[in-house]
Amino acid sequence: MTLFDLPAPLLQWIDDRITHVLPAAASIAAWAVLGGIVCLELYRVTSPQKRIGRIKREAKAAQQELSSYDGEMEGAWPLMKSMLGLSLKRVGIVIPATLLAAYPVIALLVWMSSAYGHVYPTRGERVDVEVAAPLEGRWLDSDIGEPPHVQARQPDGTVVLDVPLAAPVPILHKRRWWNRLMGNPAGYLPNDAPVDAMRIDLPRRELHGIGPSWLRGWEAIFLPVLFVAALTYKIVRRID
Repeated sequence: MTLFDLPAPLLQWIDDRITHVLPAAASIAAWAVLGGIVCLELYRVTSPQKRIGRIKREAKAAQQELSSYDGEMEGAWPLMKSMLGLSLKRVGIVIPATLLAAYPVIALLVWMSSAYGHVYPTRGERVDVEVAAPLEGRWLDSDIGEPPHVQARQPDGTVVLDVPLAAPVPILHKRRWWNRLMGNPAGYLPNDAPVDAMRIDLPRRELHGIGPSWLRGWEAIFLPVLFVAALTYKIVRRID
C-alpha cells in the first residue's frame, strides 16, 4: 500500500458506518472539520511554538523600527536584513511541522477523490472510453456483482486490450513513479499494454442539485469547510 493510501481502509470503514446516520454531504463536511483540526493540532504539537512566537515579536519590532526610521538608506539596510533574516528563520523552523501536518489532509483528499469522486453508470448508459489513435475504446457492462470492462480495439474490431475497472475511477494507466505515493484504486494497465492510458467518461457523483455540476461534487463541500475549520481552530488555539 502506498504512503497516502495507508489510512484509506480505516477511513472507508468509518465512512461506511457514519453514512448510515448522516447524508453524504454532511459526512464530507464532518471529514473536512476533522481533517482541519487534526492538521492544525499536529502542526501545533510538532512545531516550536514558543520559538515561533519569539521570532514573530522580534520581526514585528524590527518592522516598527524600520517604519519609524527617518535616516539615510545606508542606515536602513541593517533593519531590512534583520527582518529578512527573521522571516527566513521562521520559514525554516516551520517546514518540518508543516510537511508532517499536511499528511492527514493529503491522505483525506486522495481517499475522498476515490470514495466520492465518480460512480459507475447505470446499466446500458453510454460511456465514452478514450485511447490513443488509431485504437478505439469501448465500455462493456458486466453481470451483477462483477466490475465492468474497458477495451481497446483496432479499427477492424480486434480486441487488443481488455481490463476490468475495479473501482469507478476515470483513468486507467500504467504504473508511474507517483504511484509510490498514491495508488490507483482501479489498478493499472499491464506494462506491455498497447496504450499508456485509458480515459473513461464516468458520471461524477453529485451530492445535491443546486448550482452547476462542478459545484455539486465533494470538492465544493470539503475544501471550503476544511479552510474554515482550520482557520477557526488556529484562532481558538492561538497557533502561530
